Amino acid sequence: MKRTNAQSKMLYALMRKLNIGNDIKEDMVYSISGGRTTHSSELSYTECKLLINKLEELYKTTEAYRQERVLNNTRWRLIYALRDKGMATPDGKPDYGRIHEYCRHYWHKDINAMTLDELNRYIGTIRKWPKLKNLCHESGTNV
Repeated sequence: MKRTNAQSKMLYALMRKLNIGNDIKEDMVYSISGGRTTHSSELSYTECKLLINKLEELYKTTEAYRQERVLNNTRWRLIYALRDKGMATPDGKPDYGRIHEYCRHYWHKDINAMTLDELNRYIGTIRKWPKLKNLCHESGTNV
């Protein structure tokens, strides 16, 4: 059975993240297929799955993976800091639409486009705020 489209996308995404060139890719495909082919498009479903697993293991040991995880965790810290200050739905979950609009309006950036330094600076700023609900009731405005 041939590989799936999802496997193809995952395979090429991992190769881009790892900066793997054609020569290295051909060598990896050749060793995975047992010398049958050097083209990833000719890999079977199981061979492609094996190659993806090896690339994922390799990627998880890289510095880029660690930096990506730190950045992602910091984004969530910003979201939860905003939630704790009042940008939450009635059931206590973060109000993602309101948070997104706030970031775009006041900081002129999407959360996913912010650097680690920006995220940390904004988290520090937000933690100094009073709760938005209390502030809105006192001033009569809607944040």
